[in-house]
Amino acid sequence: MNLRMVVSRDNEDEVDEFRKLALELGVDMVSFKAFSTRQDGHCDPKRDEQLAPEHEQYRWYRYNRWFRADRRQGKYWCRFPWTKPTLFPDGEIISCEFDLQYQHPFGNINDRHFDEIWFSPEAEKFRYRFQANRDQFGFCKNCVYDYRTFDGCVLSAEFLNGAE
Repeated sequence: MNLRMVVSRDNEDEVDEFRKLALELGVDMVSFKAFSTRQDGHCDPKRDEQLAPEHEQYRWYRYNRWFRADRRQGKYWCRFPWTKPTLFPDGEIISCEFDLQYQHPFGNINDRHFDEIWFSPEAEKFRYRFQANRDQFGFCKNCVYDYRTFDGCVLSAEFLNGAE
């Protein structure tokens, strides 16, 4: 079991307490994500300025003076449509966890076998369009993985109590 904390300006001084709580609860792992409003094709620099952690070690991005992500880090080379199927509770399979509105569904596991869905003409068409220009998709345009200062989706993760 992993206990995760989203670190913001309001709680960044509680990271050590959170780690202690995880140990007390006996969970296997503790992980920390950085606060950001960059989600599903939208970002709010004013909100990031208010809530992004003060300490750079807890920030997902370096920010410019307008509190937009510093673009020098570059765009994420995304392989999600080929390597990371996302299954939602209703059985819908999509290419990315940030397609929250099911704008580009591949199919439903309740209706067809996974292989039929993942290798379907709908999935191939999406991948072709994605390769041509991923920014045509709202949830890709302001992808949370673009311009970040570290690899992966968590700031840090630790196994606890000898778990691994």
